[in-house]
Amino acid sequence: MFEYSFFKNLKTLLKAVFRLKVYDNIIPLGYNCETAFRFYVHYRFIESSFLTWVYIDDFDILLNALNNLENVATDDFIYEQALYKCVNSGIRFHGRTRDKALSEDNEESRLLMAQDKEELRSRIKYLKEKFIKTASDGKKNLYAVKISKKDAERADIREKITKLYEFLNNFCKNKFDLLIITEKNYYQELLFDEKNIYTRSVEKYAPDETVTDKKAGDKLGWRAVWTEFRPKKHVWKKKKLKFEQI
Repeated sequence: MFEYSFFKNLKTLLKAVFRLKVYDNIIPLGYNCETAFRFYVHYRFIESSFLTWVYIDDFDILLNALNNLENVATDDFIYEQALYKCVNSGIRFHGRTRDKALSEDNEESRLLMAQDKEELRSRIKYLKEKFIKTASDGKKNLYAVKISKKDAERADIREKITKLYEFLNNFCKNKFDLLIITEKNYYQELLFDEKNIYTRSVEKYAPDETVTDKKAGDKLGWRAVWTEFRPKKHVWKKKKLKFEQI
């Protein structure tokens, strides 16, 4: 059994190596943090972007946000279990405060939430500008979107992914590819003929509440994905990310 598993894993990684693709900018688009976390685990760095560390529970929310970038995070947020839901877009962002017990009934909590919201508006404004700039900086981009099980089972999901590709085709002045990441059960249904759209699968996702747990999900599957789709340069991190400070 061990020998079979070893050669199966080796075959998976060698296949990824032989299909190697290199990009200047690798930009996650949700639906949650697992895509970015697994990239970080593999390369020990990640360039933050607009949708790197978010939770987007519906593909329509992603499409609406991309088509209305100017409205995202410009108004209020609703605090929901350590995340801040943008009232304009429905995207959930991480605030700086990691205390999950914040409450509108507590004056100290209200102050922390107000500080978080102000910081979020500033940070997301900067990251949106960066997102726009990296679409036309003369380099090659990879946009990676992880498809939730709920979205994968939608009858119109292929149409929605096509709309995402069309948005990127109009928005991006750079050369770019779109990477679709899905669970293995949905792989065949999400294959596309378009040469700039790649579909890759992992056996299973980590549960939403443990996406930054190295032991959760399909470690080998993610390793194969990020072995094949590689950054051109490594940027060595200078500070710990939030999930490393727990």
